[in-house]
Amino acid sequence: MIATGNIIAAVGPNDSDDTAIPEDSGCGIPSDAPPFQGPGGLCRPGDADLDAILSGNTQTFDAAVFEFDFTPMFNTLLLDYVFASEEYPEYVCSAFNDVFAFLLTGPNPKGGNYNEYNVAMIPGTDIPVAINAINPGMVGASGTPFGCLGAGSLAFSDLYVDNTGGISVQFDGFTSKLQMRTPVIANEFYTIKIAIADAGDGVLDSAVFLEGHSFKSVQITDIDDLEHLNTFNIQPNPSDGRFVVDAEFEVTQTATIQIINVFGQEIYQSKNTKKHFIEEINISNAPIGTYFVILDTEKGKAVQKIAISR
Repeated sequence: MIATGNIIAAVGPNDSDDTAIPEDSGCGIPSDAPPFQGPGGLCRPGDADLDAILSGNTQTFDAAVFEFDFTPMFNTLLLDYVFASEEYPEYVCSAFNDVFAFLLTGPNPKGGNYNEYNVAMIPGTDIPVAINAINPGMVGASGTPFGCLGAGSLAFSDLYVDNTGGISVQFDGFTSKLQMRTPVIANEFYTIKIAIADAGDGVLDSAVFLEGHSFKSVQITDIDDLEHLNTFNIQPNPSDGRFVVDAEFEVTQTATIQIINVFGQEIYQSKNTKKHFIEEINISNAPIGTYFVILDTEKGKAVQKIAISR
């Protein structure tokens, strides 16, 4: 866990709407002069990279940063996580858009290099995960309809969990489990910076929970590497566990459709000989999270990711 305040604030149940430890947790209102910036006027620094992610002139405070180097063994980097905050839901679409990022630096398989490129995006989009991006789908009491323009959205309420009355953690809301999935080059050198900060002021804590043992690389075959495959689509994605796999080949193929979870456990399999596969799948009893849909023929494999949420 990495947070904008003391991590003990995360301990459930959710019995407070405005948790911050320490209570000043940095600044009150940044424009105020000491001592009105919280007890003692302590303004803990933010992070310039997170400032750049936020639209407008919003400043970050209370940044927590974890950075390390690594060398992946395979071509795809994975990390499962949940973002949580006490800013939910009142400050949705406001300037208090607490934010975090996974900033990757190193060779890009498509050419050139990643240069602190944020790979913590809503699946299938280029929208950074933040309060103004994943939320209940409604403007908060302290927000405005214009506050979620730009890099924000109200369209991903299916990825938001309302923690009112929750017993597991203190935070008022959090995202469903999300997965970072990024192409990399095996055996090359990379750096990743995991950072989170309060935005607009230094009060009300936010955190990112990183799932143990989920930071890893796996080998995934791109659609272009599977011979004779024209299309491979999954709709809707994200879904509630009920979705359609649509795959069309140039010629008739014998193909296996397999679904596995992030631990490599198979939860679904079917096998047919067709040119055009349209298969309705129901795994709605599976836990929320990220799954891999594998299309396997004697010519190779293609893999798509699907997010299951409620």
